[in-house]
Amino acid sequence: MDKKASYHVVAVNHLDLGFVKRKEEQAELLEIWVERMISVLERFPELKFAIEQAYHYKGLEQRRPDLFQKVKDLIAQGRVEMMGAMVSTMDTNFTNGESFVRNQSLGLRWTKEHLGTSPKAAWLIDTFGINAQIPQLLTQYGYRYLFANRFGGKIPYDLFRSQGIDGSEIVVLGKDLACQQVFPNSQAFVFCRGWNDTERLFQDADRLQGDLPRLVVFYLENEEVLSTYYRDLTLQRQNRAEEEWKFSSYGEYLEALGEQASLEQISGDLNPEFTGTFALRTPIKIWNRKAETALLETELWDGLLGLGLGDQLEKLWWELGYAQFHDVFSGSHEDCTYLDVIRTLQNTVEDARGLLKSQLPVKKDGSSLLCLNSLPFARKEWVNIPSASGRQLQVFQDNKEIPVEYQGNQAYCLAEVPPVSATNLSVRWGEQLVNGEETWGEPCESCTLRNKWMILSLHRVKGIESLTTQEILMEHVKDFLTVQHDKGSLQIEEALGEELSVMDGNSQLYYQENQMGQRAVFCGEFQNMKWNRGENHLGWRVEFFLPKERAALEVKIWIDWKGEATRIRWKVPHQVNSSQAFYEIPFGVVSRSTYDGHTTAKGEWPAHRFVAVEDGKKGLAMANKGVAGVELAGNAFETTLLRAFPDQPGTWVPVTPLTSQHGQHTYEFLLVPYQPGELSEVSNIAQAWNQPIYVLDGVCAPEWVQGSWLEIDKPNLVLSSVKSADDGSGDMIVRYYETSGRETGAKLIMRDAEKVWLSDVTESFGSLVSCQNDVVSVHCRPFEIQTLRVKKHCGQ
Repeated sequence: MDKKASYHVVAVNHLDLGFVKRKEEQAELLEIWVERMISVLERFPELKFAIEQAYHYKGLEQRRPDLFQKVKDLIAQGRVEMMGAMVSTMDTNFTNGESFVRNQSLGLRWTKEHLGTSPKAAWLIDTFGINAQIPQLLTQYGYRYLFANRFGGKIPYDLFRSQGIDGSEIVVLGKDLACQQVFPNSQAFVFCRGWNDTERLFQDADRLQGDLPRLVVFYLENEEVLSTYYRDLTLQRQNRAEEEWKFSSYGEYLEALGEQASLEQISGDLNPEFTGTFALRTPIKIWNRKAETALLETELWDGLLGLGLGDQLEKLWWELGYAQFHDVFSGSHEDCTYLDVIRTLQNTVEDARGLLKSQLPVKKDGSSLLCLNSLPFARKEWVNIPSASGRQLQVFQDNKEIPVEYQGNQAYCLAEVPPVSATNLSVRWGEQLVNGEETWGEPCESCTLRNKWMILSLHRVKGIESLTTQEILMEHVKDFLTVQHDKGSLQIEEALGEELSVMDGNSQLYYQENQMGQRAVFCGEFQNMKWNRGENHLGWRVEFFLPKERAALEVKIWIDWKGEATRIRWKVPHQVNSSQAFYEIPFGVVSRSTYDGHTTAKGEWPAHRFVAVEDGKKGLAMANKGVAGVELAGNAFETTLLRAFPDQPGTWVPVTPLTSQHGQHTYEFLLVPYQPGELSEVSNIAQAWNQPIYVLDGVCAPEWVQGSWLEIDKPNLVLSSVKSADDGSGDMIVRYYETSGRETGAKLIMRDAEKVWLSDVTESFGSLVSCQNDVVSVHCRPFEIQTLRVKKHCGQ
């Protein structure tokens, strides 16, 4: 007798943390939905539901403990199932990899402690693309399965093995919503806004094929009413002799599915998706980078010094989970949500820095500065001096005067700081005030910037004439900043017509030189754009700064914008002959090529901190500070800085000055020439540029600033995190990853390390690692994310 085809009908509601409604309204919506869910479950004991995102239920426990207890009881009865247990279904491409780890770890721990359950599968439903280190991270958490459904519109499977760049695999279940036909066609998934959608879901289910158990997902979002019509349609099908239909849970479906050895194996780089959001509300991306940097730096010094900041830092990570929720982070939401998330990110920076300042053993004496280097390699950099206020000053390090330079009211000094260490500087304040007006230098027709690594030649009308090292990297570039008509939607761009160079309008060129380096500034006003009916304005300024002490060209772009239906792009045409590019992702690097645009993606790939191209002779990388979508367009990097979508029917977010990003904006990039095959050098430069030496007023005791706390002897091992262990034991967690795709043996110097265990993202105790006289010997596989658990000497 043939085996019956089995159908598992599951119900789930994906409730946004913020989207077209503000956070508080979404919280009220959660309560309404939970009450409805409880009512339906009480009425129909055969039904089950899946819930997600611990952030929702942490808030529910505080606001409505009565409802929360009922949810907890239903979970204990097996009627409600928590999926994934992340704080939020966050963006996984532009955010720091440590943000994903905190999000998942905090959510798992809270769910276990407060709801008494642990999920059977990971969950990234509706997240806009998935990076290629997710398989490794999830397997370290013990997951074998991931439910997800947005893979860039190119994955023709609804059940497959996703392989990460280190070789880790996880089984992915879910239909790519932007792909028209999938195999083995074992799942039906429809957003059921009403009965018609529900009928379409079951019609799709009737067409499922193959011998695998079949998954039928009754999927709701936000304010959609929880109808029981899907129950009626399931009961009708239970009378079919050759089919078995059951109200199920995701966990029961996975048990029925079992091991599937014959699934297709594909790359874990499941991108891109909704590329039009890469340049929506770009201040979110920029402030997120600042917030992550401040949090991770405070965590590092808390872990090294045992400052006892764990609880306060955990609260900040929870709120960052809200800001990094995919529909919040993407910028595709209403103004109320935008203003709230910007406040959240700015408060995170302020609070994290405030915690560090309040707990560091620093004494303010009015004549000292403390420089903190949180990276595991020595640095020599110009650092900003707080409280300078335009005063003349002298700065001394180790009793030797060091260079000082002024820009407007800001003062800078050239400091040298060992790996992961603190350095005291002494300051002698003068009475004379320096000129506090910032100038761009002298106007010129052309100019040349040079240091010992590269030469940049510029012309007022022709733009970039050349950028050279021993090789020509750029030549004859006038269209480095362009505007174009964009008639796309909120989340998907649709460029129309030719790109116009801002250099076609009136432009000026200025040159300036000081001890820090050479600076050239283009500026101008761009002509009115025909598609905006003359109602637009674009003032612009592009600064090129070539520092004496860095093998990189700094680019800073200012925009003063008013208008709609437009995208503004930064372009880097180059002379590197390669059709492939290396994109940094959280915890690693992947190789990508140009792709043909389709429904939800129109050219850009998500980068993390940098993108790079190389041939046999030369390499060129471009680092960013948060605005990170990069298209490979022939021999060029192209990044959309700003999108202002048009006001048109069907747009669920109304066009306003805030959605169109009217006002002044600043963007920063770094162009880095490098030797082919030396991406680790680029990674270190991009990391250091995003995490400058942090300077505080005050002085530390000599014993605290002597030597390094942590040093890594191989540049392709990138330090990701140092923190106190979550269990309150006083142990320290150190995480790093291999970024060049090479087997690597390395030595880590850790001050006061007594015992070291190999661990993972769960901070468990693994095997002991060799540790002698503070030297820890490790071995990393290509692209491995490795975690150490460190017990420090008693009293340290």
